[in-house]
Amino acid sequence: MTIYAIISGGTVQNKVLADTAEELSSFPEVYPISDDALVDIGWAFSNGVFTAPPPAPVDPATAALDIRTQRNRLLTTLVDPLVMNSLRWADLTAEQQTEVATYRRALLDITDQSGFPLEVTWPTLPAFMQ
Repeated sequence: MTIYAIISGGTVQNKVLADTAEELSSFPEVYPISDDALVDIGWAFSNGVFTAPPPAPVDPATAALDIRTQRNRLLTTLVDPLVMNSLRWADLTAEQQTEVATYRRALLDITDQSGFPLEVTWPTLPAFMQ
């Protein structure tokens, strides 16, 4: 069995598994895809060469929402349970408390980075929290 790309208008419309290309004679153009080739629907096809489509443009509003969501998840699951629990906080050394406070501030300030939301540098989680 071979994987074939169904081509129309120079674009991969579908991929099918068949014993021979003749089984797919009802399609205008088919081309075999090698087992190790990464080819998907929407790829361009010309002169026996498959080309990936250009990446979709990133919507800044969606990117900003995704980053804020990830940031909030880190705060609510890792940082705040430690900071908001006075017993756990008291068990930390002064150095560890400073590391957590610095990490928390860096998470909160992530939206102030000059490349936000398209280029963000995530702060490093303190080693003792990993």
